[in-house]
Amino acid sequence: MSKRFSQDLYNQSDHKSKQLVYRFLRDQFPKYELIPIESQEEAYKSHDLRVIDTTTNTDVLIEVEQKVVWAKRGQWEGWDTVDIPYRKNKSKARFFFMVNKWFDTLLVIRMKTILESPVIKKSTIYTTDEEFFSVPIRKFKLVHLPQ
Repeated sequence: MSKRFSQDLYNQSDHKSKQLVYRFLRDQFPKYELIPIESQEEAYKSHDLRVIDTTTNTDVLIEVEQKVVWAKRGQWEGWDTVDIPYRKNKSKARFFFMVNKWFDTLLVIRMKTILESPVIKKSTIYTTDEEFFSVPIRKFKLVHLPQ
């Protein structure tokens, strides 16, 4: 069982999360051409953002998710692992970004690393026995982007 799509949660987090990722990419990776968020079509299950690597003229697909229970700023919440919904196994993204509650800190990892991680089952406020990739926090890069 996986979490049902919630338009309310999507409206609260999607655009702001993508903007934070764009800010990070613009500041840290000038080789990426940022395609305006508003002009990108919804790519359900495939990816959330598409940018262009100008050195190879190829698309780079990115997955973005906000974790509202990650309430600390500038640091990880403290858990040993980051649990990524197993449904992300259908993603075609190269990179995965997780954004904290305040939209000022993110975790970055290659999607390949997530897909190679162990799978666990756990219950959440939304689901029972949902599958997750259990990824050690040490495999992520943490980035703080203060407002």
